Amino acid sequence: MVKGADLSRLFYTDVVRPIVLDVVGDAHSAAMIDYGSEILGFDDEMSKDHSWGPRLQVFLPEDTDKKLFDELDLALRARLPLEFMGYSTSFIIDDEGVRISSAGNEGQVDHFVLISTLSRFLSRSVGLASIEGMSDGDWLSLPSQKLLTLSTGPVFHDRVGILSLQSDLQFYPDRVWKYLMACQWMCLSQEEPFIGRTGMTGDDLGSRIIASRLVQHAIRLAFLIERRYAPYSKWFGTAFRNLSCGESLGSKIERVLSASDWQGREKAFVEVTSLLGELHNDLEITETVDISARYFHDRPFQVLGCERFMLALKSVSSDSKSAKLWGASPIGGIDTFSDSTDLLEDTDRRSKIAKLFD
Repeated sequence: MVKGADLSRLFYTDVVRPIVLDVVGDAHSAAMIDYGSEILGFDDEMSKDHSWGPRLQVFLPEDTDKKLFDELDLALRARLPLEFMGYSTSFIIDDEGVRISSAGNEGQVDHFVLISTLSRFLSRSVGLASIEGMSDGDWLSLPSQKLLTLSTGPVFHDRVGILSLQSDLQFYPDRVWKYLMACQWMCLSQEEPFIGRTGMTGDDLGSRIIASRLVQHAIRLAFLIERRYAPYSKWFGTAFRNLSCGESLGSKIERVLSASDWQGREKAFVEVTSLLGELHNDLEITETVDISARYFHDRPFQVLGCERFMLALKSVSSDSKSAKLWGASPIGGIDTFSDSTDLLEDTDRRSKIAKLFD
């Protein structure tokens, strides 16, 4: 099947662009930087059932006359073909508020071309009208899944600064990056002995649950080490496999999740964290940290001692801005402490989350 990003690129080039040129001229941008599996290149046949098809965003300059937005919308409705490459160009909104493909009427196409300015689009999608002068709190309040689509979504034409936006959002500032890695190490530290502690009491289910949660933190750390944003949960594992460490770390993670007893689970997880420790040392951003396993205090549980990596990162984050970021304790960004879809998508609460780091 044709990939959604390729379909939309051709839709813009062959059909949408001539209409936009007639109405507003060349001073516009066209891209797909909002949401959807197709932006990540992970769309398949099942993806076609909603919010998939000939679609894109057209961005006009900030000082564009308001009348031109309506004129362009009307021109697209009147001049777009009913189908493009066998896919309907009309969409309706179903009872759940989701866009689905629908048969259109000639000259009255209910298109899926968002017409906006960049500031209005950013306000709606991430709760920031501009990324200029973003604070550390702003960075930490933005879900990585949104940073990923904004920074990597395909751009078809650019005259209003989409490529510049993507360059600025390519990855976290250095101090935020180190802070987030430290927080993931701390998350691992807080529960790494509990795989064995729960298992020893006969709570194998509890041991499995904790191991699964720790694995998620480990994978998120792997994304950070490779300076990559993590996608939303549906494609979390798929994107992880595409990391440079995906194969080697993935095989160890599979042993954690498939282990039939806590001893095997614990041993496999130590191997996971030891490899992450090796990858950390390869970055050469802190003093080398010993990656050998050890007992948790005097208890018979093997751990890496992940807090040591957090402390190593803290020791190289001693400037005044970093000190303010760390505060009393490293709590991480929104992805560290929440996987609530409602919170991740709530742009109104974003500024409140940013204030946690003031």
